[in-house]
Amino acid sequence: MLTSRMKLFSPVVAWGMVLGTLALATPVFGQGRSFQLQDSQSSFIDGAIPGDAMTVRLDNLWNLRHADRGEYYIPKPQSLGGSGLPAPEREVDFRDSLLRVEAMLWGHNTSGFVEVTGRHIEADNNSDTTGWGDLGFGVKRVWIEWPDFILTTQLRSYVPTGDGGRGLGTDHYSLEPGLLWQQKWGECTSTFGEFRYWTPIGGSDFAGSTLRYGFGVQREYGDPACWHWSPVAELIGWTTLDGGTSIPTEAAPVSVRRGIGDMVLNGYIGTRVGLSDLGDLYLGYGHSVTGEKWYSDALRIEFRMFF
Repeated sequence: MLTSRMKLFSPVVAWGMVLGTLALATPVFGQGRSFQLQDSQSSFIDGAIPGDAMTVRLDNLWNLRHADRGEYYIPKPQSLGGSGLPAPEREVDFRDSLLRVEAMLWGHNTSGFVEVTGRHIEADNNSDTTGWGDLGFGVKRVWIEWPDFILTTQLRSYVPTGDGGRGLGTDHYSLEPGLLWQQKWGECTSTFGEFRYWTPIGGSDFAGSTLRYGFGVQREYGDPACWHWSPVAELIGWTTLDGGTSIPTEAAPVSVRRGIGDMVLNGYIGTRVGLSDLGDLYLGYGHSVTGEKWYSDALRIEFRMFF
């Protein structure tokens, strides 16, 4: 009983501390606001610029290995004493959909967002399944804003609304504080990046914290007041700090490995095409560039509408 209360109490305390900090702290601004939401063309890396937007996103992830590693995607399998899929999986294909709404909360330096997800998985050792995924929500706060540079803090929380026993969620709460930044180089080129720390609240002995970090570059062409397009390149890494994962093998039914220090690196390329400040469409592809990997390939289609 005490453990279950702590699982629920921990995110409440964390969010209370964050909202108190947001209310009391004062951002550092430069000479007026120079960035606009449409300046952020990144997709796999979270954008540093808060604003009012609705996003619809479709992801295809192929050959997701060690899907239960750190319980980052799905829980520990039921056959090993967890609440996840009945049997461990060698590889799983994911088709994730997301509806995200972000809106300014006050001024032009803080926004809040909500993310509703759906998931379809195609498994080898378990039945294919479709349903709602975990619910995400969070806040962004600009801390440094100069004419050509912006630094933003972000806190995202996940609520276990997806059924972990069907591979649709993690079956535990999680928190993910992070830093987001963007630097403009002239009128058309920007670099951007992120550093995020994902940590589970509860879960099994497989659950463990994961660092995520990324760097990207974008180039803008066309007239921002009319049609414009931007090629985008992104590089994202993950390092698991603790937790475990199941490894089905031919020699034995399954083995367990503790996932301390596993590093995964993926590269992404894409193009975003926009019409004025009304909205834009993104198409991107990603591929694993390290021997250690979660998914081998990713395809993303994303539509944003500004309001």
